[in-house]
Amino acid sequence: MSDNNVEIIGYSERGIVSSLMYEIVMGDDSLNLFKELISYCEPMFLSENTFPLKNIDKITKFKVFLEHSLSQFGDPDVILFINTQDEKKSSYDYTHCIFVEAKISNNQGNKSLLKHFQAFNNIDKKNRDKHREGKDKEKNSSFSSNLFTQLFHKNLLINAILSKCGDNEDIENGITPPDSSTGNKRKIGSNAVVHKILEEIKMVSEHGQVWYLALVPDGTLLSVDEDLHVDYRSNQKYKWDFEHYGYITWETIEKFCRDKNKHFKHTIRVFEHNCPLIFSKSSIKNCTNKECIRTYISPNDGKYNNT
Repeated sequence: MSDNNVEIIGYSERGIVSSLMYEIVMGDDSLNLFKELISYCEPMFLSENTFPLKNIDKITKFKVFLEHSLSQFGDPDVILFINTQDEKKSSYDYTHCIFVEAKISNNQGNKSLLKHFQAFNNIDKKNRDKHREGKDKEKNSSFSSNLFTQLFHKNLLINAILSKCGDNEDIENGITPPDSSTGNKRKIGSNAVVHKILEEIKMVSEHGQVWYLALVPDGTLLSVDEDLHVDYRSNQKYKWDFEHYGYITWETIEKFCRDKNKHFKHTIRVFEHNCPLIFSKSSIKNCTNKECIRTYISPNDGKYNNT
């Protein structure tokens, strides 16, 4: 029994994601809510007409991991496991794995997919030697926190599991990324909990499908023909599964929560609390939460107050 006088409000993207996942999982219509949320995902690249994951017509069960470590391959905001088969006919627990990375606006203007992609390419082309040698700490930080760097490290992990890396490299001995933020090989390590989830990831990657999902303030479709470094385009070891990359925006998720408000009362409150951090500036101007606007945006100049 809940008490309406008690609230838990999480901070920024992790606060919203955690609340959203808990309210879906703990709700009375979990499978249908989860299926509808997935249906709003879109393809990330212009070359892909659809994002097949959104067309899943039957979800029999799903499991959520929040901020689970994958050692040197990163800590995705969410790892989702989904089964779309009749459990009596399925030989495996799950048929799909989704790595989710969430990014916010943080009062810094347009943080669309395109902006993240352009930043990734710019860092990649201009600062490769510095990244490998670890000379530029500020740029190293920008590189390692970039959306596409984080997604690609999960892609690299899957390529390694599927033995696409060659050169006697594997996740135990280390995989060398083309432009690591530190220049070091990335290893899975010996953490028993990490290896526990790794076994589930291996099972899906070998017998099902793996997806990469970005949660961003604005969605701008990307072109594979954009200036993506040749190492990522031509080398099987670093190959991107473009057709398995998708995105969903914060606005889409908030609208979903408000349309289903009886299921997401707490998540809506977390959205309201974090509104200026999450959305783009163009979105915040249209925000219907007057308390949020009055608190965080100066009525005189329309700029964010960094409080």
